[in-house]
Amino acid sequence: MKVSQDYASSFMSATWLAAFLKEHGLKELIVTIKSVRQHKFNPGEKPKYVLSLVDKTMEVPVNNTNAHVLANDLGDDAANWPGNKVVLTTSFGQTPNGPGHIMNMRGILAVQQSTVHVTPTLQPTQGNGYAAASQPAVDQQPQPKSNASAELNDEIPF
Repeated sequence: MKVSQDYASSFMSATWLAAFLKEHGLKELIVTIKSVRQHKFNPGEKPKYVLSLVDKTMEVPVNNTNAHVLANDLGDDAANWPGNKVVLTTSFGQTPNGPGHIMNMRGILAVQQSTVHVTPTLQPTQGNGYAAASQPAVDQQPQPKSNASAELNDEIPF
């Protein structure tokens, strides 16, 4: 029995994401946005964006900071975000409730996705519909050789 499964929310939290990433040995989770809607979590507060994800049961609430990051990456009009990917990671820091996990997001436009090479990793999904994400391959470009010792011997006027 696991509390995280027995009391699972329909909204992804930073704590849940951190545990999921750790359990699967991942640094990030890459998902595709299916739709965006607004949801009011607390009376008297502004509604937040909520991302529905392709083939996932949990939705992802977007805080003010992440909304601005996604607007920068995917465009200011959230109605145009579906079909694009979002990279979810966590960090540990100060939250309104004290030290804890913080969810970080960055967007990948569909037109940019062709430049990312992903090696698929097939793993069984958990009951929540999440499987471990593939890690993007890093293309290594040969670095031009330089004469570092000559660069260090340049005279510097003072």
